[in-house]
Amino acid sequence: MDQQLIDLGVKLSEALVKNTASAIFTKIKASKAKKDDKETINELEEIIQELISDKNELLQISQAYQQELMAQKIADKEIDYITQELIPKLQDLAKATGGNVDEVVRILSPVVSKETFIILQLLGFNFRKAIGEPLTTLVEKAILSKLPLDPKIQAEIQLETIKAFQNPNAAKALGKLK
Repeated sequence: MDQQLIDLGVKLSEALVKNTASAIFTKIKASKAKKDDKETINELEEIIQELISDKNELLQISQAYQQELMAQKIADKEIDYITQELIPKLQDLAKATGGNVDEVVRILSPVVSKETFIILQLLGFNFRKAIGEPLTTLVEKAILSKLPLDPKIQAEIQLETIKAFQNPNAAKALGKLK
């Protein structure tokens, strides 16, 4: 589960426990028992302010939950776009790599359908997390692998490699790999 959702759940639990109906009635009863009208009024006003503050906090928590869940859901318009555009792109990719285009379409068409997207989302599947984040990481690694290595880091790697080869246990382990 996403850490942000866990944090929101903890905040929600704290807010709910803090002002249960019995806790509020206990506070009201205690303030009335003092028999000092001004003090009772002040304490009741404090209780009201706390309740208003807690209501605002609960609204913020519910809005944060809603934003988090909406960020995970792919809109119908987006699903339509993906289902209409992805298969032709995969066909182009299969043609470019010499793959069997008909086989690619046959396998992926049922998976990349609007119905499949909707069903999986209803079951709680998070496409952005499952596909988008790993794809982002993959592209990032591909880009970083093409960048020239800092000479200092390269020298440090070479030095550590030399040290590893000087270690008799490492040399034996490398010999076994051959």
